[in-house]
Amino acid sequence: MGRKKLPREIRICLCGCNRTFECEIDSKKKFYNLECWYKYKIKYYTTPCWIEKETRICACGCGKTFVCRKTSKQKYIGTHGRKLNPQSKEAHEKTGKKNSINYKGKSQEERVGKEVSDIMKKNHSKLMKELWACPNSKLTSPERSQKMSIKRAKAIADGTFTPNSYHIHGHYTSSLSKESFYYRSFYELERMKQLDEQGILWTNRHDIVIKYLGLDGNIHRTVPDFLVYTLPKPTIEEPKNYLNETGHLKVNATKEWCEQNNYEYKVLFRDDIFKDNEDYKNKLGKFNAYQ
Repeated sequence: MGRKKLPREIRICLCGCNRTFECEIDSKKKFYNLECWYKYKIKYYTTPCWIEKETRICACGCGKTFVCRKTSKQKYIGTHGRKLNPQSKEAHEKTGKKNSINYKGKSQEERVGKEVSDIMKKNHSKLMKELWACPNSKLTSPERSQKMSIKRAKAIADGTFTPNSYHIHGHYTSSLSKESFYYRSFYELERMKQLDEQGILWTNRHDIVIKYLGLDGNIHRTVPDFLVYTLPKPTIEEPKNYLNETGHLKVNATKEWCEQNNYEYKVLFRDDIFKDNEDYKNKLGKFNAYQ
């Protein structure tokens, strides 16, 4: 036997196009088609309403409060909603198996069909372009950019995130600590080798994140390249090819931080790193003679 058919009703599309569609009473459908859904998303994310927040009381009856957006549908704190709507362990396992069979290892085209998949891709790219271009968008808000800046800086300092580099990059295993470190330039790799040859312990996973005021007037964060364990106090080293305007701001902020926290600070340029490298001197001499 098939599923019992329920009574049908006529609804108005939520995007504002005033078009109507027919569906079953218990259906969750709210929009006429996918394009209407994307239009609604653009309106939602490009208005400042998502920034406005309010305090609500948990609907489970515990009396606790939580803060959320005014447009949010949240009613409970965390898993408090399960107290009113408990789901058995067997039903939960069946749902998981059903979803894994229908979706696991399948592409978007296999799940929803090629025509629907093409519409979704086209509308999604259009949505993202409009969101990035809008000044009031959730993606370009100052709050989000600050949160992402903090997360990114902490991840770089921890060594859990390695940003893309257009220079020579890769992994180097220290002969002293036997740990693998990521380098983002040829100068960093050369300095790693030099410190190992000199028998000095170092790391680039040090949890040091330094704030500085950028050229755009916003607060940014920088992560020093190396923490070198020297005596009587540790040293922060940064191999650089040259310094632009942003680079000077980072250097000045790092100097102030080192003075306040009893660290030494060194900026090593190309000539400082390769001063004892005979191959480099020969190549530089030939280049100067050619000039």
